[in-house]
Amino acid sequence: MLESVQVSLSQQAILHWIKNDVAALRLQVDHIRPSVDQLPPDVREVWRLLSATLDRLAEAHNVSQDDIRDLLVPKQFDLRGMLQELVIAEDRYQRIAKVSLEDESGSMAVEASHLLVTSALRNLLTNALQAIADQSGGPEGQVKVTLRVVTATGADGQRRWAQVGIADSGPGFSEELRTKFARGERFSNRNGGEGNGLRFARAQLSYCGGDLTLLPGAGSLGGAQLQVRLPLVTVR
Repeated sequence: MLESVQVSLSQQAILHWIKNDVAALRLQVDHIRPSVDQLPPDVREVWRLLSATLDRLAEAHNVSQDDIRDLLVPKQFDLRGMLQELVIAEDRYQRIAKVSLEDESGSMAVEASHLLVTSALRNLLTNALQAIADQSGGPEGQVKVTLRVVTATGADGQRRWAQVGIADSGPGFSEELRTKFARGERFSNRNGGEGNGLRFARAQLSYCGGDLTLLPGAGSLGGAQLQVRLPLVTVR
């Protein structure tokens, strides 16, 4: 029963992922339209971003054609490597904010669905960038991702966790939105948002044995600060 619910949720999350990228594509096309005939350097850069968007849409489409059950099977992978690739891609993919990563050395092996963890973390980064984009006219935004090893008590007692922090320079969350997050309700802090991003991410991480926390107060960059934890495993 739990697997069938997660299959349905994952399919919805992939559609949500595609919707986000289609929206980004529309914004980029609108940006190009006024000067498409001249193609100055900045417009050529937008075309590069457009190409990256199309690549992501193709990737999402390919995933949607696979048997989602196979992609839910937990497999061991290097969380640091996956996060490094994701941060580099997100930093190159847009011009809204600088996305950076600070991580620790050492093993960061987790055993989980690579699809679900990647989808959840990408969704959280997308939400941070969209929140910054809504603050038009300000300085270049920042999204800071950190990766640490922590020891904490879980259902199985004391164990080591990979802890991912995501802080942004956006407007943050009001107390009302924090309450909705705690209740598991849909909500969005931007116009046109469906309010499913954090809900999907939390469910995906929970299925993988992890958790997602919205930390209180403003983060180090003045906006929202999220914390993701996934249990570490011994490298096989």
